[in-house]
Amino acid sequence: MEINVSQPIKFSMALISIEESSSSFLMKIIIDIDELAGRLKYTLNSIWFSYEIWAGFLLDLKRLSQGQTETALLIDHSKVFRLTFILDKSEDKIELTIANNKVNSKNACLDFMYSIQISYDEIAHWRNELENLNIF
Repeated sequence: MEINVSQPIKFSMALISIEESSSSFLMKIIIDIDELAGRLKYTLNSIWFSYEIWAGFLLDLKRLSQGQTETALLIDHSKVFRLTFILDKSEDKIELTIANNKVNSKNACLDFMYSIQISYDEIAHWRNELENLNIF
């Protein structure tokens, strides 16, 4: 199972495996951001999420699109990957943030965050894609 979102950035998530005993599942995530100054394409080959966090994220995303909450956060087990939607009611906008926190190897460190304002139609599209992934 896989989702692909192409606006405002290219983002895909593919289900690799399900670990029933730990209520977790393994995903591959590809982020492709093409801006005027350059392009960032980043692949996370094995990111674990819990069913509980995933279900809470989908519920919060639905509530956010209805104006009932201000934040929907998806974070993996090791707190490396973060996908956040934030509703700013004062400016009537939704901000999408994708962050990767300090992936360390022997000689390198990667730490990035990308934020962009998205429309209510775009958040509805993200929500539909994520709900259709059908993890459960």
